[in-house]
Amino acid sequence: MIGTDAVARAAPDGYTMLMGTLATNVMAHLLRDKVSYSPESFAPVIVLTSSPNILLANSTVPFKSLPEMIEFARRNPGKLKYGSSGIGLSGHLGVALFGSAAGLDLVHVPYRGSAPSVQAFAAGEVELTLGLIPQALSAIRNTPGVRAIAIASATRSKQFPDTPTFAELGFPDVLVYAINGLMVPAGTPRPIIDRIYRDALKALEAPEIRDRFEKMGMDVSGASPEEFTKLLAAERKRWEPLVRSNNIREQ
Repeated sequence: MIGTDAVARAAPDGYTMLMGTLATNVMAHLLRDKVSYSPESFAPVIVLTSSPNILLANSTVPFKSLPEMIEFARRNPGKLKYGSSGIGLSGHLGVALFGSAAGLDLVHVPYRGSAPSVQAFAAGEVELTLGLIPQALSAIRNTPGVRAIAIASATRSKQFPDTPTFAELGFPDVLVYAINGLMVPAGTPRPIIDRIYRDALKALEAPEIRDRFEKMGMDVSGASPEEFTKLLAAERKRWEPLVRSNNIREQ
């Protein structure tokens, strides 16, 4: 947020850009009473990549699929714990969204950052975690017994082709992903925005760039300034009811 604020205050000349995310440019405004910048402080340029979240279960639980997990959770309300890297981040809100849709009593355990959250999951302090594809690949590689349960995207992942989406299993609204997109200070002339967009899009079309992103578990996007703007507005509209109804505030 410090870096985001610095870009908001920068000269709108195209030489200072922000790698915008849903955390800094959408969720911050829902979780905090005061933010030093506003959604209108930036002009979206291009969505570079998106990366879905995937629900993982460790070896301490008896279930191997989402239907089995739901059955277990309903028979054992308040027993299943899920860890996250902090209140209001995707690992928290994504599971809360699913739990609300499925009518489950799941216990959130927030940690101070991704490293302690991953360690807690590996040690069995929490049974579930929702993380990005690279984190999931690392967890499965380094922790025996970790299983991928469901992926929070519209389509299956190339890295996890056998793992169904939440939508396939009856929860079409459980879409949880991260984005990385270039933004510039509001007031940047449109010709400058268009040039940055064209140059970035050309870079994304390079096979070696696409291959590198895909190996990292990221999907190349290339969404235009208008599409990026609509995406940010839609994500705020989608998450606001969950945040407000559960009184989720950043701590």
